[in-house]
Amino acid sequence: MKKNEYLNVGIFSEKSLAPLVDNKNFVLLWLDEGSAEIIFNFQPLRLKTKKLYVLGPESVSRINKSKGIKGGVLVFSIDFLQMDGKDYTSDIFRLFFVLIENPVVDISTEQFKEFRIIALLLYKEYTKPNASIQILHSYLKILMLTLMRAQHLDASIPKLNLQRVHDFFLLLFNHSKEEKSVTFYARQLNISAKRLNQILHIFTHHSASYFIHEHLIIEAKRQLVTGKYSVKEVSDYLGFEDRAYFSRFFKKKTGVPPEQFSLLYYKNQ
Repeated sequence: MKKNEYLNVGIFSEKSLAPLVDNKNFVLLWLDEGSAEIIFNFQPLRLKTKKLYVLGPESVSRINKSKGIKGGVLVFSIDFLQMDGKDYTSDIFRLFFVLIENPVVDISTEQFKEFRIIALLLYKEYTKPNASIQILHSYLKILMLTLMRAQHLDASIPKLNLQRVHDFFLLLFNHSKEEKSVTFYARQLNISAKRLNQILHIFTHHSASYFIHEHLIIEAKRQLVTGKYSVKEVSDYLGFEDRAYFSRFFKKKTGVPPEQFSLLYYKNQ
């Protein structure tokens, strides 16, 4: 997959998906032929052909099984989105919020064909030696607006609360190791914790605490499965003052103690 500071476009394969394990960007991927199963936030997800999958920042992915796969991968950064202002970025975040737990886009065969035509135009521009960032961004915007229309998401809705959700997730990505209270994030957004939870429920059906805890668990799993770090090191890395408390927190959320997680994870692969 060819690399660029803001945008990567390539063929969907085990090689192209490997760098997404520590992904901080948005990802669109699709399967034209073959069969594949990826690990999405440590849960198996079987991919279907002629469907689109959206993976948000901080998700963890790898190909678990594949056979005769042919498809595409589109990776783009938050900075690349914000070339057109925060309002547009918030609209894109909304698409990912809707699909935060089940990342498949409900799209018709005709809509998928339309998407592939635009994606091909984007890819052709991307591979040119003198590729224009402005043209690439325009194609990406058309792609995302097409997907939003397929999901019946109106891009013209009032933006204030959507912007707050967008800002909450950016704050979470940057401060989750140091700040684990809903109050901190609410104060940064100049609203009450109750109001933050109300807004998140409107767009995601989950509370702020849910996302804070899920983010910590995903990051803990990411560290544990490497086999490089002890439970205490992971606990310290995530900002827990007490290893025992971290172990209780992890077991409560996952059903297994952190000492056993990586063993069970690889045993089930």
